[in-house]
Amino acid sequence: MKVFYDLSSLIQEVGLNKPYHRKAVEVIREIDTLALSKVSTILAGSKTIQKRINYYNNLTNNIDVIYAGIDPDIFNYDGPLNYIDPIVVGRHEFPKRPELFVKAMKFLPKLKGRIVGEGGRTDDLKKIDEILTYCFNENINIDDNIVWKKMSNGNFTEEHNKYLKSALSRKIQSNISFTGRVSKEALFKEYANALCVICPAYEEDYGLTAIEAMAFKKPVIACKDGGGYAELIQDGVNGYLVEPTSEAIAAAVERLSNDKELCYQMGQASI
Repeated sequence: MKVFYDLSSLIQEVGLNKPYHRKAVEVIREIDTLALSKVSTILAGSKTIQKRINYYNNLTNNIDVIYAGIDPDIFNYDGPLNYIDPIVVGRHEFPKRPELFVKAMKFLPKLKGRIVGEGGRTDDLKKIDEILTYCFNENINIDDNIVWKKMSNGNFTEEHNKYLKSALSRKIQSNISFTGRVSKEALFKEYANALCVICPAYEEDYGLTAIEAMAFKKPVIACKDGGGYAELIQDGVNGYLVEPTSEAIAAAVERLSNDKELCYQMGQASI
């Protein structure tokens, strides 16, 4: 339903809107506003959702915020911890923006990044990784907006496909590993060994991944336009809130990779 609300302009910008999208936006918001106005109390999953209802449905007096809990096994984890690789955890869907993490890691060739999970855009994400690995090797820049707004949705130009072909023929080693979907036990291991957890999503409703990361005493890097994620992070205390660019994410990861004590301190500030 977010495509009819805060994601509507973005959906139109990147060309994912279907026929009659604008009319659907108008009708759905009108229906929702009428229905929600009859509800005695709305429990919004974050302040981000509360503000969305305030703004789009003009409702303010019947909304409370309630944050969801997490898996008790994650919350109570007390096993060993290491600070090794930066990771991203979650579904590969638009606009989760794991593409920004992929590009960020190309600025840090000596580090290894791990992408945990899968989704409808996994194949495109792997192509993006191949292309960016090649392009950084050749000093070719592809703008962040192209990477996460176009390429992430399968919109590869003829030039991009040439880069991909060259990348596959050259077999340049990437510094990104894709784990695919993992078991609960494997997920715990990923969190436990993470240097930090990057949450690059745009306008996330809540930010469960950040809460899970904090339970494992890991610093979290999220973007200032991350919605619910931005509510959960105190910049410089339990992680970093950065501009939504690959370079800003890379800078934050590098800062943590050079100071494991800082990682530990931020992790302790999360609990």
